Amino acid sequence: MCWNDVEKKELDRKFKAQTASYDSFLLGLLLYGVLTTVFTAVRSEAFVSDFKTFFMVIWQFIVNAFQLLLKGGQWASQLGDKIPQPVVATIVHYLLLIVFVGGIAIGVGFLIFLGASKVFEFYTEDYADTMSLAVFLISLAVSVYFAEPIRAVIPINLLLLLILVHIVYVLIRWYVKGCMRSRGYY
Repeated sequence: MCWNDVEKKELDRKFKAQTASYDSFLLGLLLYGVLTTVFTAVRSEAFVSDFKTFFMVIWQFIVNAFQLLLKGGQWASQLGDKIPQPVVATIVHYLLLIVFVGGIAIGVGFLIFLGASKVFEFYTEDYADTMSLAVFLISLAVSVYFAEPIRAVIPINLLLLLILVHIVYVLIRWYVKGCMRSRGYY
């Protein structure tokens, strides 16, 4: 083995050790920042209230959609009630109810899954990086630390605002990337 090979291996080992040290230090700082922000969010009445409200509204939307779907299924199952034989009418009634509710629920679930997978693929392809994480964490910290002043100026749910800020950030990056691509930078 040549002297340069031994020296190169030693330098590679030192470089990898230093890189691992910096990565662990960065991870420690990131965890500290996230934990500090989360602990502050838990203590913020406005943020906790908006957090609960955000998920309660989503849950209420799901419940209302299911109730509407059930009413539609009951409407469709009335066709089975027109059959003169009571046993067959009952079987057809519930069969139509199950097919209608199940079919629509599976169809909507599939469309939501397909849409979510496309959005996930789009996001992870170009935007799931350190810069996006930094923008999210900074906007989270700002929305947590300045929850009351933000709500005084803009009467909006803070969690919804956080999501909208990240969507606007991704749209700006998408636009800039498109402009750069059209000018031949990519």
